[in-house]
Amino acid sequence: MKRCPECDSSFPDTDKFCELDGAQLVEDYSDSNPNLLAPPADLDPQPGSPAEVMGAGGYQHSGEARFRLNWKILAIVAVAGVAIGIVLFIVYQRITREVPGQSSNESSNEAVTQRQIPLLPSRPSPTASASPSAEPSPSPSATRPPAVQAESPRVTLSSSPVSTGGDGKSRRGPVTVRLTNGTSLEADEVWETGEGIWYRRRGVVTLLQRSQVKAIEKEKPPLASPSSVATPTPSPSTSP
Repeated sequence: MKRCPECDSSFPDTDKFCELDGAQLVEDYSDSNPNLLAPPADLDPQPGSPAEVMGAGGYQHSGEARFRLNWKILAIVAVAGVAIGIVLFIVYQRITREVPGQSSNESSNEAVTQRQIPLLPSRPSPTASASPSAEPSPSPSATRPPAVQAESPRVTLSSSPVSTGGDGKSRRGPVTVRLTNGTSLEADEVWETGEGIWYRRRGVVTLLQRSQVKAIEKEKPPLASPSSVATPTPSPSTSP
C-alpha cells in the first residue's frame, strides 16, 4: 500500500500521486512494522542513480507555474486581439466616412450646377426692328426701267402700268407717295400688284414694300379761274 504524506490517505501500489492534493505517494510500512512510521532514509545514495523524484511541494509549485504561464499567454493573446479589432474598426470608420463624404460632395456639386444652369441669362435673339429711322429711303435711281419687251423673273412690264400685275390698281397723274419714315416721293404713276407697290418717276420704275408706304395721295388738277374763260363780245352792227 501507499499513502499520501499530506493527507495520510491510503492508495494502492499502482498509484503514484494523491488524487486529493496531487502529492507523491510513499510506501506505507506501518502494516508490516508498526514501529516504523517513516521509510528508511537513503543516507548514502549510489552514484549514477537516477534523480530523485520530485516531492509533493515541488509538484504543486510546477502546476502553479504552468497555470500562471498559461494565464499570461491567454492575457497576451486577448490584448492583441482587442488591439487588432480596435485598429480594424478605426480603419473601417475612416473608409465609411470618406466614401459618403465624397458622394455627398459630388451630389452637392451636381445640384449646384443644375441650379446655376437655369439662372444663366438667356440672350435674346436678334430681331429686325421695323423702326422707320432704320429703313433707308428708296432712291428713284436704284433700279433701271426694264424695256417694254424685256421679261423680269416675276412681273412682265408692258407699256401700260396697269397690266403689270394682272389685277393691280394704278393711279395716273401726279401722285405723292408718303413713306413710313416721314419722307415723300413725287411720282408720275403708281400701281399696286401682289409683290408690292410700284411707282414710276421720270421713266424709272421702282418697287416699294407695303410696309414702307404710309399713304398715296393724288394731286387734284387746279380749277380754271373765271378770268381765264373767254367771254364772247358782241360784234358792232352796221346800221343801214
